[in-house]
Amino acid sequence: MALTLVEAAKLYRNDPIRQSFIEIYGTSTNLLRVLPFDTITGPADMVIVEDEPGRADFRLVNASYTAGSGTVSRVAEPLVICGGELDIDNFIMATGSPDTRATQEMMKAKRMGHLFTQKVFKGDQSSSVAEFNGLQVRLDGTDQEVINDSNGAGLSLLKLDEGLDKCKPRGGMKVLAMNQSMVRRFKQGARATTTSSSTTNDRSPAILGDLFRVTERGPEYDGIPILTIDDTDDIYTSLPFTETEGGSSVCTSIYVLALGPADLCGIQHSDLAVKDLGEQQASPSVRTRLEWFAGISLRNPRAAVRIAGVTNAAITE
Repeated sequence: MALTLVEAAKLYRNDPIRQSFIEIYGTSTNLLRVLPFDTITGPADMVIVEDEPGRADFRLVNASYTAGSGTVSRVAEPLVICGGELDIDNFIMATGSPDTRATQEMMKAKRMGHLFTQKVFKGDQSSSVAEFNGLQVRLDGTDQEVINDSNGAGLSLLKLDEGLDKCKPRGGMKVLAMNQSMVRRFKQGARATTTSSSTTNDRSPAILGDLFRVTERGPEYDGIPILTIDDTDDIYTSLPFTETEGGSSVCTSIYVLALGPADLCGIQHSDLAVKDLGEQQASPSVRTRLEWFAGISLRNPRAAVRIAGVTNAAITE
């Protein structure tokens, strides 16, 4: 059964240390809060992809059908090794506060969460064989990519709706994923504009009308939750304005995702492991290792859509 990391942490009530680490990791980014993870056996998740659906016909009385079967292919979604080690000098351990080591370990868990989230979008095995391919690599040039503007431009609502239509969930929750600057552009588009004249100040209708709302759960477009993916001050920024479209290198992408065990989900061998390796022989310090065998699995090829060629400009119709 696929669970979010926050839900999985509840299973470790008898292991409060591991429970705390999984909770910290699972809440480190908005994506990890809602992405379900399926625990698998073996080094990869084998996904069956429907290539051709087969043949269907009408026939006359006493006539025969032309037999034909569909074709499928098997795609391996690999687990990768994500983690880190933390050394704290014995002097700091002896003279620092009692929670010095725990604080550093929690910071390491958060950093891992930001790194994993970045790779969900930007992972590229051609650059590093140790990571998995992210959504940009998987969707680039496919039918699941929508080009907002061939030279880059402010987001077009028409292209956004096209991207939403291309995402076909098999039961998963549909969400939009974008950076913080784009969320601000949505807020801008939801505000009515003032047109000044010599006699009056007229209020023009907002381009987004009532399609954009900020609820207790967060921002939404047409009832679809918006996940703010990154903090632009973080070194693992996931969706910066550095993508190239038509010669312009100031673009970002917006993603439409269906999150669920039959759509896009995380995969893992087991939950995040935390090991106290004790004092090191090579240095006067104690070491902690955090390690997670995980990845993502696109079990439904229509569960993810990339809207590329978006610049940090006002939203248009």
